[in-house]
Order: sequence, then C-alpha cells, then structure tokens
Amino acid sequence: MLTRRKLLRSALAISATTALERAFGAHHPSIQVRVVPGTSVAPIPQNFVGLGYEMSSVAQPGLLSSLNAPNIQLVRNLGREGVVRVGGIVADFTSYSDTGTAAAEPKRTVITRACLQQLRGFLDAVGWTAIWSVNFGRGTLEQALVEVRAVKEALGDRLLAIELGNEVENYGRGAEPLRKPPYVFAEFRAEYDRWRSAILTADPRLSFAAPDTAGSVEWVEQIAADARGDVQLLTTHYYRGGQKQATLDQLMSPDPGLTAKLERLHRASMRSGVPWRMCETNSFFGGGRPGLSDTFAASLWTLDYMLLLAQSGCAGVNIETGFNQLGFLSSYSPIRNDKRRAMHSRSELLRNACIRNGQKCEFRRLSSPLWSGSQTGVLLRSRTGTQHPVRCTDQQDLGPADAYLTVGRAPS
Repeated sequence: MLTRRKLLRSALAISATTALERAFGAHHPSIQVRVVPGTSVAPIPQNFVGLGYEMSSVAQPGLLSSLNAPNIQLVRNLGREGVVRVGGIVADFTSYSDTGTAAAEPKRTVITRACLQQLRGFLDAVGWTAIWSVNFGRGTLEQALVEVRAVKEALGDRLLAIELGNEVENYGRGAEPLRKPPYVFAEFRAEYDRWRSAILTADPRLSFAAPDTAGSVEWVEQIAADARGDVQLLTTHYYRGGQKQATLDQLMSPDPGLTAKLERLHRASMRSGVPWRMCETNSFFGGGRPGLSDTFAASLWTLDYMLLLAQSGCAGVNIETGFNQLGFLSSYSPIRNDKRRAMHSRSELLRNACIRNGQKCEFRRLSSPLWSGSQTGVLLRSRTGTQHPVRCTDQQDLGPADAYLTVGRAPS
C-alpha cells in the first residue's frame, strides 16, 4: 500500500534522479500510482490555504501592498480564496496609532491607519481575507477597542475574524510572564468573555477565532465544549520541533503525537459544530533551520502535512512566512521578500498542494491520500483515458518529474 510517507520518499528519490538526468540531457522520470476511489472523509473549504505573518510585516512599507506585484502573483497562484493570519508573538508587542509613525520592530511594532489601508489593498488584490490578532498579552481593553474599530473600518468584509492574543496558554510561563502564574483556562476564558463582549458591543458583526494556543489541545477542547456562539473558529499552532535540534529524519518521519492531536481537534470541532484551523504552522519554530527548512525536502513535508490536515477535517492552514519574532527572514518561508522584490522559493510545490482556483473539492480516503474532485474523480485534468498527471517537484528549482494516477474501481 502506498502511503503518504512512501510517496514523500519516492518524490525525493525522483528529484535526485531528475537532477542527474537533466544534467545528461535525459528524459525526466515518471511513476505510476494506482488510485482506488474510497469514502469521502471531509470537504475542503475554498479558503483552506493560508499564510501567516508576524504583526510587524503589516508595518513594512510595500510588503503586504497592492503595489507588490510579484508577491501578489505568488499568492494568487495559491488560490482564488485564502486567509492571511496576522499575529504571532509580535502581536503582543504591538500598539496602534491612528496617525503616528509605523514601526516594524519585534518588541515595538506600531500599526497605523496607513498600514491597515495598505493591507486592505493587498487583500483586495489577491482576493483573500484576514485573521487579525489583538494585543491581549500586554495591551488594555480600551486600546483593543480603538484598534479593532480601525481594523474593521479599513479591512471591511476582508476581515474574517479577530483573535485575542497569541499562544495564550503560555502567558503564565517564562522569565517575563504576561499573567500571574499559574495562568489556567478558567482565567483566560473569563478575560476572553469580557473582552469579546466589549468589542461586540461596539461592533456586533465581528467574528472571533480562539483560543490560539501554542499547542494545547486541552484549551481548544474546553473552549469548544462550552462554546455558545461566542467562538466562530477554533485555532491552534503546530511545528515539527525546534530549529536547534532539527534534522532531516524528523521531517521524513511521522510525528508520533500528531495523529492523536489531530483526531482530538477533529472531535472537538465535530461535537461543537465550530470549524478548526491550524492558524500558525511550519517545519521548525525559531525561524526554521537554514539548509533544511528551505529545501525541497521541507517542501515535500509541507505537502504531506497539508494532506494530513485535510484528511483530519481541518478547515484551513496558515503556513508561517516572512520576518519572524526575532526580526530576520525565516528560512521556512514559502514566499520570501527582501523588501525590494518577492522571491520564488517553495510556492510552486505549495501551490500543487492547494485546491485549484475556484474548483469545489473534497478529500477522499485513497490508497494514497491525494486530492480528488467532488464530481469527476481526481482533481487534475485528464491527459488521456483515466490517467491524470501530477507535478511532483518544483519545476523551476529541480526540473519536472511526472506521476500518473490510474483510477481503478473501488473494491467490492
């Protein structure tokens, strides 16, 4: 049986062979994958694909801007619909100033109305929406009310949801805790209810994403269990590990705890009727591991991981990118920007993991968990008969390698 992991390793082997054959002028290789249609597992929302940015990215002039044509095109390539999540650790070091001077510093970011208008232009250009994180860690409710009003005025219907804080279960931890330890869920829930109620009094049209944990499934389960229409999207984060101990074997091997975590998130979502989103994620936290997080292997890991999320009923995923909380460009970024131009990195392979523009799709449990269309079997266009081509590698970086899916009958 061909599993996702076997396909992953095969693709790595194919890429190596492709590089050698291209050097000697040979034809690129192909593999045969027999796909047996199975039972539909979960629908894939049109805005499943997303990118995640630290709040400081919004204050960068010309970055998330309607004038950044290369970046706009790369994001458009990912899909007609998607979600930009703006937050991260920097969100709890951010203030809003209507007419002040913007600043994009990790520990002192300032967002202005001009920054928000620039972001709105970018969202209009790519056709995506945004999740916006408010400074719940160090800010005040009064400051949040001013900020949320400005965000809603600027983003309008491009605002998908408001988040309160970032990785909130960690607020009572560390050398400089943001709350008096121990900070437990009941305390967070009481604060969340008070802030949300005040924000909705000012604008009852807003939706909320919560709890935005670093990894705590328990907090997600708890807020889902007592959700009373006050949470529209369940959110949490995931990284394969820390960048200091990162290895290729980690990416090529299953995370022993991930499947159970995803099953619990799926159950919490199904029982509560509230969709869940992996709103911040990538290979290794701390900006990724140079020489690993920026390689083809990491691209394949991302593809495999996104398929696993789709199989687990996840409503969407925000792949973290750009400048991180430490102030440098993360090596795991699928789309990079050096302040002058957007640069192609892993976006082509990431695009191949995405739902194609505007097509309604559902995920099917197959002998290999690949994408399939809701009406016509596999998602990709037919070349001849029942064979459907799938691009396995990033053709710009490594050259083409094709796989052919042969659709067979379901077992009786």
